[in-house]
Amino acid sequence: MQVTVKYFGLTHSIAGKREEMITLSEGKTLDALKGLLYEKYPLSTTQAFFNVNGKGVLEEEMDRYILSDGDAIMVIPPISGG
Repeated sequence: MQVTVKYFGLTHSIAGKREEMITLSEGKTLDALKGLLYEKYPLSTTQAFFNVNGKGVLEEEMDRYILSDGDAIMVIPPISGG
């Protein structure tokens, strides 16, 4: 299956791209994808939030969140401002 990963803010700078297609085997979880991305890029240097198809996924749910073909995953750094 293929998913689209979109990087925003600092994660875009770290990955060096705005978006990429990633091929995964069926039944992979969001946590498995996160691990793959953290191996591929030094994303562990910043905290990142993961959003799937417009819905935020809590850290404690990522190991149970099964991805589907065509999912759009956004990798978003914390946002601050005043």
